Amino acid sequence: MDPTDIARRDSNAAMREYHALVKRIERGDPMHPQEVQDVIDQLVDEGYPFQADALARMKVNWDR
Repeated sequence: MDPTDIARRDSNAAMREYHALVKRIERGDPMHPQEVQDVIDQLVDEGYPFQADALARMKVNWDR
């Protein structure tokens, strides 16, 4: 990945939300399924299908 790709990724709102959500998942924070789905939808819309797929496969502590 060249510096231009990294800068583009870091400036994209969907990717920033993805990274923040992954950190929350890794900490085990409980979250609502709609929170995760909203970020997945954003990632797909912005052209990040691999990150959307990775997020969809993560083991999330669902808030009940």
